[in-house]
Amino acid sequence: MYSGRTFQDMKSWDRSIGKIYYELSKDKKSFRTIRVAWNPWMSCKVPQTSNWVYGTPPNEMEMASPTLLSSLRRDPQYMPF
Repeated sequence: MYSGRTFQDMKSWDRSIGKIYYELSKDKKSFRTIRVAWNPWMSCKVPQTSNWVYGTPPNEMEMASPTLLSSLRRDPQYMPF
């Protein structure tokens, strides 16, 4: 049964949805951005990752923690219907 919840409800429950983080390369000369998106069909968060860019990330952007990156890159648990 439809619960009446919307995408805006989901964003208010989890503030990381729609937020953009950056990840530094190992040599610290380049970075890439990671946007946290919501996959409604799998009911999980997924990363949307850009290509590597040489330079420094903007000051207003937060660095992605290793815990966040590992949770986003994990395969979702498929549930049988």
